[in-house]
Amino acid sequence: MTNPVTVNGIRYYMYSDHVKLGKDEYLKDDGEPTAAVSRTALQDHLVIEKSFQGLPITELAEDGFFRCILITKLTIKANIKFIP
Repeated sequence: MTNPVTVNGIRYYMYSDHVKLGKDEYLKDDGEPTAAVSRTALQDHLVIEKSFQGLPITELAEDGFFRCILITKLTIKANIKFIP
């Protein structure tokens, strides 16, 4: 995993073959993120695209939308394979 990149309040964790959405405020002991969207994601309509920097987005981290109280609509274009 590389250092995360934040775009529009969404933190992207880059792996060699996929991307995981996460939030580094809540890291587990193993360094994995435990929430998918930063509290700075203030949009009411959140769009999760199919890919980020050429890699597919395949996972949402645990407690994915914790404290994102302004989200009223979620569009997932990605082929999410795992939502804890």
